[in-house]
Amino acid sequence: MKILLFYFFNLELPLYATYDHFYRWFCANLPQDKVEIKFLLYEKYYNENLALNLFENIHIEPLTDSDMKYIFDENLTFQQIYKKIHFQKLSKIETDKLRDVYKSKFGDWIPDIIVGHGYFSTNIIWRNIFPSVLCLTQDNSIFSRPPFERTLVYEPFNHVIKSFPLRFKNIIINKPISKKDNLKLNNFKKDITKLIDKHSKIKSKIKYYKKKFKKLVLLPLSGDEAYTLFNESLYGSSLKMVDVIMSKIPKNIGVFVTQHDYVLTFNVR
Repeated sequence: MKILLFYFFNLELPLYATYDHFYRWFCANLPQDKVEIKFLLYEKYYNENLALNLFENIHIEPLTDSDMKYIFDENLTFQQIYKKIHFQKLSKIETDKLRDVYKSKFGDWIPDIIVGHGYFSTNIIWRNIFPSVLCLTQDNSIFSRPPFERTLVYEPFNHVIKSFPLRFKNIIINKPISKKDNLKLNNFKKDITKLIDKHSKIKSKIKYYKKKFKKLVLLPLSGDEAYTLFNESLYGSSLKMVDVIMSKIPKNIGVFVTQHDYVLTFNVR
């Protein structure tokens, strides 16, 4: 099986975030004798990896600033490119030029699967170049922070906008379910809750705060790019969002604020 990994963007995430998502949690768990992996990596991270050599047994090619200017034929920022992809505004000319750049790096090598990571859609970027290839965007799933293990989701369409659950929302909602199946589902939910509680390292701490406050609220933070990039937030930064929420929430409500593990809002660990 042939797998192409790619990461275009120079945003907030450090190289080790790319290493975690693409290598430690993905490539390192694949049977090395059955997969051939190649990586198209933005030049900044490519150069950092030359010194650190984090990605073992992977053929990596750099995507340079010259490549990006050739593809987009204008001096766009990474944020502007990100938005262009997110809102499905890649032109045929830009797609053709991306194909040219790909061929200059990897020749006639055609992957079976293409995997990207982040908010953008792997499907939007590559579907017109490799129409028969499975395109997946990897990101965090239901659990992504301690004390629980990291879980990942592989989205075949677009991240957030027109994602798999949204595309098939009506089918999922209207799918008939019997009383017996509904009972099984509720029992499954209870079993999962028990399993989580059993292995939770913060259960005793939560009990203390449940007695102290009428209700508890979880406020997980992302990097500031997530709040500003797509104009999908009322707040310009994580810190501003926390300030607004804490100024409005009743004093008998407790708030747990968790930080993004790569992009810290508060400079503490």
